[in-house]
Amino acid sequence: MKRTGSATSAANQEEVEHGTVEYRYSPPLPAGTPEGAGNKPVVLQFYLGADNKLRDASLERAPTQAMGEAALEAAKRFTFTPYTVNGVPVPNRIYQSIWFQTGSTAGATGGDSGSAGSGSSTLRDGDPTQQMQQGTFHSDSPSFSFRYPGDFQLIPRGQLEADQRHTSDKPSAYGLDPHTACNTLLFRAQRLRPGENTPQVLSIVDLEPVCIFGTIDHNMLESVASNAIKSVVNHWHHVQTSQVQTLQLHGRTFAEASATGVAHTSIDEALNIVVVATKIRDHVVGWMIIGPADNNLEETLAACSLQVGDEHERPLLPTSTGAK
Repeated sequence: MKRTGSATSAANQEEVEHGTVEYRYSPPLPAGTPEGAGNKPVVLQFYLGADNKLRDASLERAPTQAMGEAALEAAKRFTFTPYTVNGVPVPNRIYQSIWFQTGSTAGATGGDSGSAGSGSSTLRDGDPTQQMQQGTFHSDSPSFSFRYPGDFQLIPRGQLEADQRHTSDKPSAYGLDPHTACNTLLFRAQRLRPGENTPQVLSIVDLEPVCIFGTIDHNMLESVASNAIKSVVNHWHHVQTSQVQTLQLHGRTFAEASATGVAHTSIDEALNIVVVATKIRDHVVGWMIIGPADNNLEETLAACSLQVGDEHERPLLPTSTGAK
């Protein structure tokens, strides 16, 4: 893409700062990229029209020319939340870092990269014929394996770490030092359905043992699920939340909560969220999925599976829990 005259609509500083990206695509790393370059981002400047469409993108910084060209192609797949002034959409200009799927992240996803980890397996209780392509995520601490639908694109570790650095200097919600890692983001993946602007986003968070006060029982798990829901829907309106449910599944206790609401953005959009928490050794691990309200997110989580230690691989949730 080249910068054109149509992309030069002036945007004041306030508009630049409030531009948002709804969906970010991470392209595969170009063949022959030098070692070390793949873990660095390409920085682009996006030029958006008042109709919230990408008019153009220009290259600001890239480790290699091939990565820069791949990032410009990836920009065409981004979607955006429009910025408005006094209720009127305006042209905008924003900077974005494009992170790449490296060998490790591409192998884990089993999605767009088409590499390892894309085998099929039984997914749902009572339906052994239900098969689908899956990606695999392995966590070292706590140790477990998580399988998820392969059409989710794994967000690169570099992007997650960059996002987390923006919040690491804030006071801890648990009263600990700002740099104490209480909630460690282990995994995030997204998928964008055809014709939609808002992706489904699936995350895994580890609540570190130092941040847990008291016995990890079903009450603790319910509290984690409930607080996670509240922290998200605090930014929504017209919210309806479910009661937290405690589930016993294959000898493991899960707590699940869900909510629907409308996001506070320049375009009101109905969203769903489902949170599931369980104990893995001394850690509380939570799964969170957010997406458009017309998607059944619980069915997506039912298509995910968990394996801890020598346990057999098990579905994360039953096909339907009844929580809405």
